[in-house]
Amino acid sequence: MAKIVSIEISAIRHMTEDEKKVEACINALLPPEEREKSKLIKTNTKGHYGNEITYMKLAEVSDPERVGSFILNNLDEYSKNIISMTAEQRIEGKKLYIRLHKHLLLDNKLVISDSDEAVRVAIKFTSEESLKKTLEELRKRR
Repeated sequence: MAKIVSIEISAIRHMTEDEKKVEACINALLPPEEREKSKLIKTNTKGHYGNEITYMKLAEVSDPERVGSFILNNLDEYSKNIISMTAEQRIEGKKLYIRLHKHLLLDNKLVISDSDEAVRVAIKFTSEESLKKTLEELRKRR
């Protein structure tokens, strides 16, 4: 796997959602040994229609290479195919952007979802070349 320098993981919790479940969704993206060390930053705000929402973001990832590899290696085959077919829309510079189905993460299933009910992941690589190399490796593993 190519070198990953940082990862941003975030989700929006609507007032109708259980806060612990949304936290569990975010933690499902971390290798078990990283989950204990993780810390979430929570910001309460109002949505477009005045509804209360909580923006949840992982404060810092201590080992981005390990976490990035964990996420990419645990995607289901459908998601790997979708990323391969839509790579151009998911890449900006050195970053790969993916959204994962929030409710399936509760069952530790990493499945791509482009809905608003998703956990957002931005994986930053050392270079565009290393990002392309990683996507090529992902295509080969399908």
